[in-house]
Amino acid sequence: MRELCNGEPLPEAVLWLLLTGDYPSSNQLNDFKVDLVHRMKIDENIAKIIYKFPKDLHPMAQLSAGMLLLQKESKFAKAYQSGVHKSKLWEYMLEDTLDISAKTFTLAAYIYNHTYKNNDHILNVDPKLCLTDNFCNWIDFKNHDFKNLMKL
Repeated sequence: MRELCNGEPLPEAVLWLLLTGDYPSSNQLNDFKVDLVHRMKIDENIAKIIYKFPKDLHPMAQLSAGMLLLQKESKFAKAYQSGVHKSKLWEYMLEDTLDISAKTFTLAAYIYNHTYKNNDHILNVDPKLCLTDNFCNWIDFKNHDFKNLMKL
C-alpha cells in the first residue's frame, strides 16, 4: 500500500481496501487513482453557489449543503427514477460513492478558499496528481511535509 505519492499511504489505497477488503496491486492502485482524480471535477454552478454562502457560515454547514447540491449528478437517483431493477442499483450506488469520495476533496477546497482565503476562483484538476496533492495545491499548501501529513 506504500505506492505512489512519495511512498506515503494514499486515500486512494485506503478507499480501495475499504471497498474490496484487499490491498491493491500497483496497477490497480494507479488505475483507481486516475479514475478518482477524473471524478474530482465539480460543476461550476455548484462552486458559484458555495461562493455565495455567507463567509461566516460554518464550514461543515457549507460541506453539508455542497453534498446535497451534488445530488443532481447522482447516477443512483437517475437509475432509480428510470426504473432500473433493484438488483442492479448497487452498481449506481458504488458509482455515487466513488464520485462523492473524490468530490469531497474539491468541495473542501472550495469551502476553505471561500471561508479563509477570500479566493473565489474555479479549481482545475491536475490529472497527473493524486487526490491529496490536488487538494493541497488548491488550498495553497505547497509544503512537502504538510502534503505527506494530509496523505495519512
